[in-house]
Amino acid sequence: MQHFTVQRGDSWVATIRATNADTSVLDLTGWTVVAGLREGPTKDATIAPTPLTATITDAANGLIRVSLPRLHRLKVGFRYHGEVDIRRDNESLTAMKATFDVQPSVVST
Repeated sequence: MQHFTVQRGDSWVATIRATNADTSVLDLTGWTVVAGLREGPTKDATIAPTPLTATITDAANGLIRVSLPRLHRLKVGFRYHGEVDIRRDNESLTAMKATFDVQPSVVST
């Protein structure tokens, strides 16, 4: 599991690479990607007020762009749980699990 500290009011973006068990690149041609952000670690936890989004950007190289826009809607001091799954036919794999701790925004003067 990955852990990120984000600041309220910012946006967060990362690129992840889907891999096979042997760490070779997983070709994502024919796969779809689904992402979610929740207020707890389980699937039945409340859905967060801002979406975690994911897009396959380079299928042959297993690249997925993951973003968390509109961080101003998240609670400061709270830990959110995100997950990115890839799906094809009846197969579903988890490409990323992460936690996001929200800190107050930084205001420069």
